[in-house]
Amino acid sequence: MSTETLTEYGFKQEEHSPKPYTIEELHERIAVSERQLANGEWTDFDEVMDEIERELDKEPEMAEAV
Repeated sequence: MSTETLTEYGFKQEEHSPKPYTIEELHERIAVSERQLANGEWTDFDEVMDEIERELDKEPEMAEAV
């Protein structure tokens, strides 16, 4: 990728940058997250990492011949 292409990409990214959140929007996002956490709708980091490790430790499954 040329420097010119990277520069063009950078300008395109700036044009599509999301607008900053207002303080009210931030408070609402925090409130939603706290409700989800209280309802058990979140998986903590350690649980996610344990699941990834289990998946990586599995023996690969062989595909069936058709």
